[in-house]
Order: sequence, then C-alpha cells, then structure tokens
Amino acid sequence: MERRKKNKAGVKSWVERTKAAIAKEPRTSRTVHVGVIDQQTGKTKRVPVTIHTGGKFPVSTRAIIQRINRVLAKNGSDEQLKTARGWRYLQNCGQYYTINLHYNCIARHDVSPKDLARELGVLKPYEEVKD
Repeated sequence: MERRKKNKAGVKSWVERTKAAIAKEPRTSRTVHVGVIDQQTGKTKRVPVTIHTGGKFPVSTRAIIQRINRVLAKNGSDEQLKTARGWRYLQNCGQYYTINLHYNCIARHDVSPKDLARELGVLKPYEEVKD
C-alpha cells in the first residue's frame, strides 16, 4: 500500500519515465518491455512492444523495388522494375526502368521507384524511402 501512496505523491511511474526517455530520443520507433500476465500460468512476463514515436519509418530502395515487383506480379502485369547495372543502361534507360517480360523489351525509361510505389499503394503515408 505504501508504494501506491508514494507514486500518487509525485514519484514518476515507469510509464512516465518511458515517455520521457522516448521524448529525448529522435528515433521513429522504440522497443519497450511491458509486463503481461500469462493466461495459462498466471505469472507476469516481460514482452517487447514496439512504440511508434512520430516521424516516418525508413524503407530502403531495394525493399521498395521488391514490393513493387510483387504487386506487379500479383496483378498479372507483364512488367518488372529493374535497376541499371552498367553505364550503357544508365545512359540509355536511367537508374530505374521497367521491362516487359512477355516481349522482353524495355517498357518505361527513367522510372522513379518512389512515385511508382505511391501509385501502386506499396509505400504507406508513414514511410519514406532512404537510399
């Protein structure tokens, strides 16, 4: 009982301390361990929980390309997003381009993965592309 009275009297709880620590750090997410009662055993165990603290989550360009290609394949499109791997492709097609798998030719030049990801709904509003 003394412990509860002490907390009400002005001592910071672990929740307040965690919120204060999160506010100091400029991270977009943080893992916090929370005590949860196990239904089967009745004992308390610590479970990691990820908390979103604001800002945008970074997503790599490679992950965006994989997401785009998965969505294009799922929708039945014959296109696939590729990255230029030589100076000739880089000069002729740009850094990113799409190929038509049916005809084996370049479909679009100078494709922006960010714009294509937003168009297909692959990149969420709370995510941003980090190179």
